[in-house]
Amino acid sequence: MDGSLAATTSTTSSISYAGLGANTVIGRHGNGNTSMDFTGTIDDVRVYDYALSASEILDIYGKIAHWKLNETSGSSASDSSAYGRSGTVTGTSTWSSAVQVALRG
Repeated sequence: MDGSLAATTSTTSSISYAGLGANTVIGRHGNGNTSMDFTGTIDDVRVYDYALSASEILDIYGKIAHWKLNETSGSSASDSSAYGRSGTVTGTSTWSSAVQVALRG
């Protein structure tokens, strides 16, 4: 979700529909087992016949960079996305290890 690789796996297997019905269904069980239906809203579904690269996934979701701003010194903010678009810190900025959160309700 945040553009960072969580895991990978390789397989030569294919999807087997044996005993599971012959339909691919989005949001509900293929055999009508309603205890396995998805409850919520599905906004976008895409099916590919190949594995997407990290940059293809970023292109789909419109992410152009991810600056965590967790550096402790220097004048560069590293981009942790697949694009590697580091930024330059300018002005009178200083790095801090403290985390501050202000919530206003």
